[in-house]
Amino acid sequence: MPKKIATVDGYIIQANKYKERDTIITLLTPSDKKTVLVRGGYKPEAKNHGATLLFNKVRLDINIANPHFLYVDGHQTLINNTSLYENLTYSLLGQYANEILIKFFQDDDILPYDYYEKMFMAAKNGFDAVTLAFIFTCASINLLGLSPSVDECVMCGAKKNLVAFDLTEGGFICNKCLPESNVSPSNIEYMKVFRYGFKVKASQMEHATLPRMTTLNCLNELSMYLEEQLGYKINAIKLFLESVK
Repeated sequence: MPKKIATVDGYIIQANKYKERDTIITLLTPSDKKTVLVRGGYKPEAKNHGATLLFNKVRLDINIANPHFLYVDGHQTLINNTSLYENLTYSLLGQYANEILIKFFQDDDILPYDYYEKMFMAAKNGFDAVTLAFIFTCASINLLGLSPSVDECVMCGAKKNLVAFDLTEGGFICNKCLPESNVSPSNIEYMKVFRYGFKVKASQMEHATLPRMTTLNCLNELSMYLEEQLGYKINAIKLFLESVK
């Protein structure tokens, strides 16, 4: 029976050794995540070892003769991002993004593919890693259905006199509703950073560098929010934050 081959483009977001020589990878595609076996891929000299390198965009020929067992028949590297391994901060940025994708998204969820792709393009251009991590996290939260209100007061719907922002309260709070909440007024810069992060499109990730200290605080809050809401710890966030201080 002839093989049935599918050609799939995507980013390698996870690679784990399997048995002695093989590697099981997770591929982020524009439509889903796929788990695929790379036979012999663990060995650097193997012909398909390039299909196991994290952060790279690859084109895989996948044997789908058995729908429950996919494996790589051939590969082509479309974008090589391995130069980011040499920079600790950008490498940790990639690990942080990969952990979010693996832990919080199901295989058939709508995934922040465009933001992931643009993040690496911007990183290779030397763009600010803190801004990239923050925007990617906001985009992930949006797609997970956990986004706060950033256009109006979460309590009354007012679009003016917004004076506070709180993730656990659901977003912005206006001056009128503030006494009914358990929230104190927020710093304007803090509020602007959150609104920008949840509104910016993937194509605009390099449009502005956000203020470092405020964005670091916001990113730390977002990571804790994700952990509290979904019950998984993001291990890479601590190392990433330490690398950019």
